[in-house]
Amino acid sequence: AKTQILPNLPDYIKMEFIHEKDTAQLGNKNKYSATLTTSADFKPDSDIYFIAGYHHTHASLAIQALQQDSAAVVEKPLVTSRKDLALILEAMKTTEGRLFTCYHMRHNPLFKQAKKDLSKDGKTPLNMNACVFETPLPAKHWYNWPNSRSHIVSNGCHWLDLFLFLNDYSKPRDISLKRLGEKDSLSAVILENGAYLVLHLTHQGSARIGVQDLVSLRSHAGTATVKNASSYSFESQHSLLRQIKFNRADSYRIMYKEICENIKNKTGGETPETVSVLNNLILDLDALYFSSSDIQPKD
Repeated sequence: AKTQILPNLPDYIKMEFIHEKDTAQLGNKNKYSATLTTSADFKPDSDIYFIAGYHHTHASLAIQALQQDSAAVVEKPLVTSRKDLALILEAMKTTEGRLFTCYHMRHNPLFKQAKKDLSKDGKTPLNMNACVFETPLPAKHWYNWPNSRSHIVSNGCHWLDLFLFLNDYSKPRDISLKRLGEKDSLSAVILENGAYLVLHLTHQGSARIGVQDLVSLRSHAGTATVKNASSYSFESQHSLLRQIKFNRADSYRIMYKEICENIKNKTGGETPETVSVLNNLILDLDALYFSSSDIQPKD
């Protein structure tokens, strides 16, 4: 199974090349203004590279872009191994390239509203509970390849990033993970700022609309609940204060718009600190996931 991802780009960014090993999968090539190519080589005069491939290829492609002092816009996960993380961090520190990762929940206005409602000064630790249903995949789907690692890396990274994003990437102080039945997991994270996360990833349930999730965020101000990234409610200690509906597909449009504006204005992007905090947490939990399994994927 494969998915081709073409980003929703503003008019001031022109897509020159689309790299795809089998261009026949992209349909009628006459519909594209960009050149379709099967080459794995980058075009050295390009300013931006949008990277969405097999998970274990993301890091090496991003490093190539950074070494050309270009912007690398990378789908999740950024890395699948400690070695890749070290190489990415080195490239970020030694090149003029800029890195952007496509964690769309950061750009969803419902979560931004939650932070406003729960933290008036923007600094209050936010506790998070998330139950996530992931669509079961065929046994040989590439998400299940050993080098794709566990579902913590392949999909759970979204909710780990959201939790850290809402808490300004405070470093983890304590983590744990428990395997629950077939492939399910329950992760717990406590940050240095005191915030905690409980994340349940499951493959059991209805696949009618694909991935589904229920996220509850809490502080002394009340509770913010986001269902399927599209329905928001905020309750204070005394009453229901706010309800919002949102088309979750718009998160991707907003994400690419904000990333592209940052690239144009030479602002924003990841820092070595945020990349290190997030990806070390992901890889630490991934290691715990496999520590109770007979299957140990190799880096």
